[in-house]
Amino acid sequence: MIFIGSVGIVLAMPAITASGTRMRVRDLLLAVPRAHNSNPELRRATLVGCCWFAAFSSFWTALSLHLSLPPLSKGAAFAGGFGLIGIAGAIVAQLAGRASDRWGARRVVFAGLGGALVGFVILCLSPTSLVGLAVGALVMDAGCFGAHAATQGYILRTGGDERSRRYSAYMTVYWSAGALGSFAAPALFQAGGWLTLNLANAVLIACGMTLHARRHQLDRA
Repeated sequence: MIFIGSVGIVLAMPAITASGTRMRVRDLLLAVPRAHNSNPELRRATLVGCCWFAAFSSFWTALSLHLSLPPLSKGAAFAGGFGLIGIAGAIVAQLAGRASDRWGARRVVFAGLGGALVGFVILCLSPTSLVGLAVGALVMDAGCFGAHAATQGYILRTGGDERSRRYSAYMTVYWSAGALGSFAAPALFQAGGWLTLNLANAVLIACGMTLHARRHQLDRA
């Protein structure tokens, strides 16, 4: 329904000119799919981003469900305390931006994906250990934030006059993938449990690493 409504809005949009640009509002809205269609490097970076953000969102959605069940049997407030791990992710994001300037975005993104994969492996191996869950979440969270920050920097540095449209295109699809991950997490957790959920997330990260391993313009960013 959201997709149908979005298409209806685009079709019904009047041919007015947006403030500060010569483009019509309808063209600005259509700039998101056009940016992906015209730029294969942006498409690839976006697909990689979708892999880690879907996995990231899936984990955080299912974490409270896992903590509430035996043998952990923790309440919602305890699960919310894991959100403090996000502080580490924010710190890593800043460091990743500086590292990208020095060593290139490609290496930083790959390192971030590797960290996220290690984090999900830890989560799979320690389903009933609070320490293991905390360490796994920390490593996974830091890896995803680092990869995201490096990709953002690459898009903004190389986009030229179209960097805002390219960034919007990236973030639109990126957040959509996160929403899908959150939507699928409860069903996947109910069907296969914690191990199945995080194995699926690890596979998503591995797919992102495989896509990113192909040589492309991030080598020069």
